[in-house]
Amino acid sequence: VEAHRCTKEKERDNSDSSLDVDGELYVCIESLVDGIVIDEVIDFVAEKRSGTTIVRSHRSINRGLEDFNTVKNGLGTKTAQVGTKPPLFFFEDSLDMTVRGSVILATDTGRYLARFTQAVNDRGTEPASFELQIKIIEISSTVTSPVTTKNSHFTENNAV
Repeated sequence: VEAHRCTKEKERDNSDSSLDVDGELYVCIESLVDGIVIDEVIDFVAEKRSGTTIVRSHRSINRGLEDFNTVKNGLGTKTAQVGTKPPLFFFEDSLDMTVRGSVILATDTGRYLARFTQAVNDRGTEPASFELQIKIIEISSTVTSPVTTKNSHFTENNAV
């Protein structure tokens, strides 16, 4: 399989743009073999490393179950998609984020490929893994939240 950034419409994103805190991350996982489809996304993990040490990690999909901020699309097709919004702590520095995961492959139900029957059956086999790097735009430490003040003065028309 091959994983790459894509748009919400599953178009390949070749812009090499960095992800910012307001951005949504779409990753397409594509089967590279005719007649083989992505049956399930088992794991989808984002990590940031400093050298060999993992300093931040978030599992958006764990054993096939998505968290509240993640969706899977296109299962049972040649290209599945995961859409997620990474947690805020991934934007505290500009280190690249590594996205890795695994999928279950299956034969396309409309086709029969004899040479793959031992490797892939209609319910899937061993997971296939993927990994890609995502550039991150750091939240500036000088940015502060806007302060909201409530107007406590009421006129006759809006008094309670």
